[in-house]
Amino acid sequence: MSPASQTVDVSLYGDSLQAWEEWVACLQGSEWLLAWAMRLNRAAIIISLPLWLTAQLISIPLTFISMLAFGHLFLPFHWLVVRPLTSLVLWTSELWTVAPAARPVLLLIGPPIVALAMIMISLIPDMNVDIRDSRRFLCELWPLSQRRLQWIADRGTGQPVEPRDLSG
Repeated sequence: MSPASQTVDVSLYGDSLQAWEEWVACLQGSEWLLAWAMRLNRAAIIISLPLWLTAQLISIPLTFISMLAFGHLFLPFHWLVVRPLTSLVLWTSELWTVAPAARPVLLLIGPPIVALAMIMISLIPDMNVDIRDSRRFLCELWPLSQRRLQWIADRGTGQPVEPRDLSG
């Protein structure tokens, strides 16, 4: 199962968030083209913001229609559009890490892919809002999306775990 298809909270809290931010700042200074990629990704997201907001508005009635169909109406679009785009964002993020020679090309194609993915993720209804938000957040983190998932797998989110009552 791919990380994009799991229910994953990609938010970080407390010390984990602070450590992530320090690590990213260190990476920006040492990793070739990373600072540029993050700036271009942010610019692509800002430029696509009107389309993203329009997609958000359009998704409201689509979500109600989807609820009437018990969430099955937009399932094909989810499998044919949302999942492949999310996987493409994660794949290019992984490629950024493992193939530094590909970074100039990824610098050109990554941000538009991310902007398109964010718009489509927002447009197509998903009955699980947490997964939808996590996918959008992973787009915002590109080219560090895959590394964020690895960070969480290795270190956790830093969110305190509420004690459970184990008595009878």
